[in-house]
Amino acid sequence: MIQIRKITYILLIFVSTFYSCDKSRIFPIDGINGKNIDFSCGNVSIKFMKSLGPGYIINHQFNLTDEVTLYFDSLKIYHKEIQLEYEPTKEFGEKVNEKIFNLSGKRMINLRIPFPRTQMKGDTLLVSVKGFMVCNGVSVYSETLKIILP
Repeated sequence: MIQIRKITYILLIFVSTFYSCDKSRIFPIDGINGKNIDFSCGNVSIKFMKSLGPGYIINHQFNLTDEVTLYFDSLKIYHKEIQLEYEPTKEFGEKVNEKIFNLSGKRMINLRIPFPRTQMKGDTLLVSVKGFMVCNGVSVYSETLKIILP
């Protein structure tokens, strides 16, 4: 009986050490794994990954020294020239219902995107962020992000 407990305990340690429940994988944005943007109010690290459920996540990790305003109506995501819907969520999956959202300090915002209906491997998502992140009245980043779908 004691031997079975020891074996079970060792197996539990092995499984918890070498097997992660999180199977998300980070995919390139503009050809690199993640995009880091430094600006006068701090910085943001943006990562694109496949969701554990159906769809994708664009993860934003903010480290701010001053307040930043997110304008969700300004953020546009396109697949084959069709604008996709997305759902913004906070750190613990709580949905962001506001169209204008203020952030400060260390915060995380995810954009949950369903699989595009006509998606094929190698397709591109274009994410227009001009006017989405605003610091002291100025858009933080105005280029379009290019994401190659897995």
